[in-house]
Amino acid sequence: MDLSFPFLTELLHQLASVLPRVLVAIVLLVIGLILSRILSRFFRQILTKIGIDRFGEKLEKIDVVQNSKMEVKLSIFISKILYYFLVLLVIMVVTEIINIPTITGLIEKLINFIPKLVVGIAVLFIGLILSDMLRQTLLTVTTSLAIPSAKMISNGIFYFLLINVFVIALKQ
Repeated sequence: MDLSFPFLTELLHQLASVLPRVLVAIVLLVIGLILSRILSRFFRQILTKIGIDRFGEKLEKIDVVQNSKMEVKLSIFISKILYYFLVLLVIMVVTEIINIPTITGLIEKLINFIPKLVVGIAVLFIGLILSDMLRQTLLTVTTSLAIPSAKMISNGIFYFLLINVFVIALKQ
């Protein structure tokens, strides 16, 4: 009596052909995550030594940011973006090895979106700093000219510019 199960044999052959790719993918995923973390920390140290956090301190002095009680550390923010970008690249490579084109395509679209996100955030930061500088200048000028509603005028211009900066940043 022959108790042969052809579907079970076929399933085992398919598993044997896929298993090496899955093991390679797991090893690459672990190595990639470790390298991403190391590169991110190294990049954060470089940015801290360069002194990029000074720009974050300028942002913290703006009333809108002070009221939100948000601490801005650009070195941490940029290194986190780099970390997640590298993690996405690793995941894209792993899904390509395992042969999952749908997930690979989605991650590729997400990776292509990251530069637009970075540009939008940069526009927002720069616009916020420039808007605040213009507000301070306008407040000084209108106060020195003894205009009674100097603070209201400078704040109105600031928020008008801030809304425009948000719209421009969102278009990125």
